[in-house]
Order: sequence, then structure tokens, then C-alpha cells
Amino acid sequence: MSVVCLSVCLPHYVPCLCRLHDVLTNLKRKYEKQEKQYRDDNQQLTSDFKHQLDQFRDVQKKAQSVYHTLGY
Repeated sequence: MSVVCLSVCLPHYVPCLCRLHDVLTNLKRKYEKQEKQYRDDNQQLTSDFKHQLDQFRDVQKKAQSVYHTLGY
């Protein structure tokens, strides 16, 4: 492409480039928001899992205690 063609064509593409830049910026924001939500959800699920695992282990200990008391 020659310099003359660039100077004539480039102004035509500026609005399109600006729009594409806006779309890209919005997609980045959406991705970052979604990524944060996934991290938060994962942290909550991990916490819930650990809590339920602790409860299960507590029930297991109590059941073993009962079995030993009954002589099993």
C-alpha cells in the first residue's frame, strides 16, 4: 500500500477500529468479572467441602465410639 492510499483509507477505518477496541475492552471486562466469580465460587465450594468432610469425620469417630462401646 502506498502512503497516499493509507492517508485516504485510514480515516475510513478509524471508527471501525475504535468500535473493535471497545468490543475488546468489554470482552476483557466480562472475562475478568467471570474469572473472579469462578475463583470466588471455587473458594466457597472448597470451604463447604472441607466443612462437610470435617462433619463426616466427626460422625465416623462417634460411630466408631458407639461400636466399641457395644463391643463390635
